[in-house]
Amino acid sequence: GSQSQSSQSNVVEKFLQNAQVVSIGEINNLRQDCYCLTVGTVDEIIIDAPWSYDSCPNCTTTFDPLKGGSACRSCHTSVVDTVPRYKLNVKMEHNGDKGNFLLWDATCIKLFGKTAGECRDELIAVGDDIKVFPTCVDEILLKTWAVRFKFRSQLRQSSVLDVSEELHHIQSLIATLGLKEQSNKGKGIAVEPESSPPIFVPTPPLPQSSDYDPGNSTCLTPTKRISCQQSSSDFDSDEHAQYQLSTNKHIKAE
Repeated sequence: GSQSQSSQSNVVEKFLQNAQVVSIGEINNLRQDCYCLTVGTVDEIIIDAPWSYDSCPNCTTTFDPLKGGSACRSCHTSVVDTVPRYKLNVKMEHNGDKGNFLLWDATCIKLFGKTAGECRDELIAVGDDIKVFPTCVDEILLKTWAVRFKFRSQLRQSSVLDVSEELHHIQSLIATLGLKEQSNKGKGIAVEPESSPPIFVPTPPLPQSSDYDPGNSTCLTPTKRISCQQSSSDFDSDEHAQYQLSTNKHIKAE
């Protein structure tokens, strides 16, 4: 009894520690890089950005498969074959507020139980283009998660580090957000009360990329949901990427 309770509480602590709890509506007010926790329900899969990209096998930076044999611009190792990695844009909702989140390779493998390469192989096997969104992506629609993410202030970007469907994680965050809301109402302000300053975890500044071409956005065919890969293959890795998302093309949870 007590042993399993204590191990469960350790798991709760590990997932919830060293991060600032914010509601999805508060993310827009963040002004510096920080690690955050929130709770929300997956409302849309945004399809006007690719679901995968070709990466250097030794790091997570984008690498053009046609440039095999040259060096990666981030880790400087020589790349012969690239590795497909996930990069999935989702919109999450909580209490009427919505926000965009980026799901990267490790999180997507955990969610879907297969690699981006395996998804591409399945698409090729049935005669589809690898730009078509795999059906497993739809499985996360309407899922409610506790989300641990890194907010990048310069890019206004929320990169998901981990998600949890554990009820005790979700309930813990909802309770914390409820207490914050009550406290804010009592003070008549919509910011953190002074008595509990936000916990900011400083992160080292990272080079920003301007390589991504947002003008090269989307192709849609009547039968397939498809997104154009960038012709330059030069949008960047999970630490550097910048998307300019529009919301007019999406898969909407009914």
